[in-house]
Amino acid sequence: MPMKNKESETPETSPKKTPQEKTSEKHNKKKADKEKEDLTPKEIIREFHYYNKNYNFGKIFLGVILIFIGLFFMANNMGWIPVKIELNIWQLWPVAVIFIGLSMLKVHNWFSAMLGTILTLLIIAVLGVMIFGTFDLKSKQTTETPIAIETDLNAKSAVLKIESGMGYLNIKDTPNTSKNIVEGLLQSNFMQTDIDSNMKGDVQTIDLELKGTMHSIFGKKTNNLNLNVNNNIPVKIYIENGASSMNINLNKLMADYLDIDTGASNIDLTLSDKLKNSNIKIDAGASSIDISIPQTVGVKVFLDSGLTSKRLVNFTEIGDNIFKSNNYETSEKKAEIELDLGVSDLNIDWL
Repeated sequence: MPMKNKESETPETSPKKTPQEKTSEKHNKKKADKEKEDLTPKEIIREFHYYNKNYNFGKIFLGVILIFIGLFFMANNMGWIPVKIELNIWQLWPVAVIFIGLSMLKVHNWFSAMLGTILTLLIIAVLGVMIFGTFDLKSKQTTETPIAIETDLNAKSAVLKIESGMGYLNIKDTPNTSKNIVEGLLQSNFMQTDIDSNMKGDVQTIDLELKGTMHSIFGKKTNNLNLNVNNNIPVKIYIENGASSMNINLNKLMADYLDIDTGASNIDLTLSDKLKNSNIKIDAGASSIDISIPQTVGVKVFLDSGLTSKRLVNFTEIGDNIFKSNNYETSEKKAEIELDLGVSDLNIDWL
């Protein structure tokens, strides 16, 4: 019986590389890496396009639009935009058509890359103008709107709700002779007043909202609201606005409650000593806040904030971000201040 050749049963294996071949392979790899480092800018662009044949501006456009819409809604919700803009997301359906069109623009050379970039930026700019207004560089004329809400004969207390958007807000007391519970003046070139007054039991509630539309994304925007509140009736005040400057003087008012919800703002607040107890709540973004307190009022401050520079004169910290004025125990009249702030500058001092 013939013997089988054992060598024929041995599986085929790749030949081992000699030390010289390994050295040569390493040398060639280093040479290729060196050639890549020495590429000119034009060669780098050409190589980039070669390995990115599916690169298109539709993806860039869609990404930028999504970022833009997200930033817009955040700014609108935070009050960084002068007016509350109601944007129906379904009105942006043409963006899908634009996205499909831009997706067809393939990058083959530097000219197509430049053309696609310019076209993408131009379309984004046009969409911004369509949403926010025109390119009219002239400011619209400022109009003055008087405000006068008469005190109801059955009212024993009042609630004042203010939604003013961005701008300037000034609140102080009315003259003693006034029959109005609230009076004042709006100076604005893009806002109008929407006022409602109603009675529930013996409480008169006033809703004062400023509504408007920006007719241009350029030009100076004016929105100054000056209000005088009756000082002969207890009142609770609620303020909701965007980034603004506020001067709120409660010194002569019977204000037992103040709630401020605002964006990045400058707030100058003076408290009152007309009532035995009062409460202040401020929820603000990055802000500068100055609070002045009558000497006859003892105060507790509850602070919840990010990076805040604070100066509290004659206060002692009694807990985790809880401060009590040195006259708190001996004062008959007391106030509690709750602060929820972003990065802010806080200063509390005495009249």
